[in-house]
This record gives sequence, structure tokens and C-alpha cells, in this order.
Amino acid sequence: VISGYLITQLILKEIVVTDNFNFKNFYLRRIRRLLPILIVVIIFSVPLGWKYMLPTDFMELSKSTIFSIFFSSNLYFYFSGVEYIKQDALLQPLLHTWSLSVEEQFYILFPLFFYIVYKKINRLFLPSLISIFILSFFFSIYGSINFKFANFYFLFSRIWEIIFGSIIAFIEVEKGSRSKNIFLNQILQFLGLILIFISFTNFND
Repeated sequence: VISGYLITQLILKEIVVTDNFNFKNFYLRRIRRLLPILIVVIIFSVPLGWKYMLPTDFMELSKSTIFSIFFSSNLYFYFSGVEYIKQDALLQPLLHTWSLSVEEQFYILFPLFFYIVYKKINRLFLPSLISIFILSFFFSIYGSINFKFANFYFLFSRIWEIIFGSIIAFIEVEKGSRSKNIFLNQILQFLGLILIFISFTNFND
């Protein structure tokens, strides 16, 4: 949600201010922000894997390293049959990069969608976001019952989360400010914290 919110604000403000969008600068900023820390994690993981892993496990680490660099590790782990909460996941040091890959795939596709729809058919932009949100949300519910494994890793099952942040950012920028209702803002923040703590205590396996 936060990623969708921040990225939408960045893109929208640039288009509003300059009446254009620099795709090259956008993608370079994303790479500069995300790749260095990923490289650091890989630099620590690969030598430790070489020293302590069995050859077959180290081969898996090597493959996941390559896919992680190209932000497609979610696809690799899905097609390799690695389940996130199973015991064999402990031998996949880069398993957590699946979510980074999902975000990056969104970052690649969303600016193109944003620029074309917002610039060419502006009045359909918000309805388009809401439509994608609804489709992805119900698809993820259906997937959680019928194909849990793919549902966990794939972009379309996750994009509703990111798009929700985009909708908030779009409405906020279009209105020119956040809500001025201080009481409502505080109530919603408190409600958010309560929901987080409920998820800690009430969600089972």
C-alpha cells in the first residue's frame, strides 16, 4: 500500500508540474534505491552459502540470486515449488525477495499505464484504478481457495494492495491536500493500530 501511495504521488506530481514524465529517470531512481541493498544481501549470502550449504542447495541459491537481480524471483520460487512457510524455505536465503520482485514488476508496468490513461483519457483514470483493485481483490480471494501457491507469488493477486495506495494518493493530490478532519484522521490511525494487533493475536495457521 505504501509503495503504491509513494509511486503514484511521484508520478502524478511530475506530470502535473512538467506536463510530462521522464521514464528513464524514474526507472534509474528505482534501481538506485533498491539494487544496492539487494547487492549487499547477495554479497553476504553467496559466500555463506558456498561454505555451509550442500551443493544442490547452493545451486538453488545461485539461481535465485540471478532471478533476484532481475526482479523475477517470485516467478522462480513459484516454478521451483518453494512454499514460503514450509521447512525447505529455510534453505532459501533470498526467498524474501519475492515481494521485492512483485513491487518492481509493478514499477515497470504502472508508469506506462499511468501515463497513457492519465494523459489520454484522464476522466477514466480513477475508475480504471478502482476496477483493477476490485478485480485483483476478488481474484486473490478466489485464488486463496483454489490456487494458494500461485496466489501467494503472482503480481495480479497482489496488485490490489499496491493499487489501494495509488487510489489514496490520486484522490489526495487531486484534492490538493489530505483530509482536514483532525478527529477523523486520529480515529482512523487508532483503528489501523487495532487492526494490526488483532491480526497478531487472532490469525491462525
